[in-house]
Amino acid sequence: MTSKFCVVGSPIKHSLSPVIHKAAYAHLGLDSSYERMEVPLGGLGAVMEDLAFSGLSVTMPLKYEAFELSDSYSPEAEKTGVVNTMIRSLNDWVGHNTDVFGFEKCFNQVSDPQRIVIVGSGATARSAALAISRVFPAAKLSVVGRTASSLVDFTGFVNGLGISSEVLEPEVSSLVGADLVVSTVPAGAFTELWEQLGATTSANGGFLFDVAYDPWPSMASQAWAGKTISGLELLVWQAIEQVKLFADSTGQSVPIVDQELYESMIGAVADQSGLK
Repeated sequence: MTSKFCVVGSPIKHSLSPVIHKAAYAHLGLDSSYERMEVPLGGLGAVMEDLAFSGLSVTMPLKYEAFELSDSYSPEAEKTGVVNTMIRSLNDWVGHNTDVFGFEKCFNQVSDPQRIVIVGSGATARSAALAISRVFPAAKLSVVGRTASSLVDFTGFVNGLGISSEVLEPEVSSLVGADLVVSTVPAGAFTELWEQLGATTSANGGFLFDVAYDPWPSMASQAWAGKTISGLELLVWQAIEQVKLFADSTGQSVPIVDQELYESMIGAVADQSGLK
């Protein structure tokens, strides 16, 4: 019987998750289907009651709600308080956070950054911070955000990871000179900051990793005028970990070579949208 999976969130119309998951299932020969469903905040519980679904990919704004509704957790989900993948196990749901794996894979492109700036302080920022604590534990971390209460919660989380951090104002001077800037905010956020950055003549020798990828190049990546990493990389790598979890949960475990699966999925995205 075909195993059924779905990505949920809002807005979800333009999600590329069905494209990359279907490409993965075809590449691996898995008997699985994948769709997307518009689910607003507060609506996740009703979806979980549908016995047809073996697992769910969860995007914003539902990642905290998914954590609250999960019955048990992977270490990454428990550490961050964020769930982006839910696996049905008998009558329970196990929450996972595959974004952490995705960030770790993307960070392999960056060589030993000394100063890292995270823009944003939400669920995605928590996943980025946990990955940073594992890949770059000696780096000095700064945080740029606008919501005071969220910043307090986030910096408390970061300090709990054993990383020293400071909060900076959303100004160009907070970004220039960083070895790695990780923007975890949606496309269209912090537009004034990116406009100001684009108007400067300062050379940006480090990397900008913008989780936003549609449209690409994003406003932030164009303003950076240096080396960039697209959020499409994160989307694909975290999905590779999801595919493994989905396959295992339905007894369809097959040998998976990460790089081969990555090429299949990123190629499908390029064919579908021209993004790469």
